[in-house]
Amino acid sequence: MPTLFSSIYTKANVLFSDTPLLSTLMDDEYDELLELFLSKSKSIYFKSCKVDLTDVDDTLKQFNEILDDEEQWILALGIRLTWLERKLYKEENLRDRMTTKDYNASHSPANLIDKLILLRDKTEKDLKQKIVDYSFNEFSGFN
Repeated sequence: MPTLFSSIYTKANVLFSDTPLLSTLMDDEYDELLELFLSKSKSIYFKSCKVDLTDVDDTLKQFNEILDDEEQWILALGIRLTWLERKLYKEENLRDRMTTKDYNASHSPANLIDKLILLRDKTEKDLKQKIVDYSFNEFSGFN
């Protein structure tokens, strides 16, 4: 049975929430955005997947092969990383357009950008570790 993109989107939605983004997009626009995030996740971050991630049905919005839960969660984590990068770049652009005084007055003194960078770096590290773990799933040692 094929794996629907929506199965991965559901997992990704567990990993992050973006109410302002959801309030501005229609459902089909949000799905289109998630599909772009999924494209980056599969083609940039998870190139070592044992399943052919290029075998998709764009009309039915599905992978034509079965992806196990681990593969789906890795793709969802890649979607989260893509979302964090987008959020970080948006925040950096906002800071660059405003004076330091205006930016500090309208944003938390806890320094949102630094927190986003740390979260992005942690997510990227987690994703890389999960991919390494995945690649050694069937490894039984050197004999």
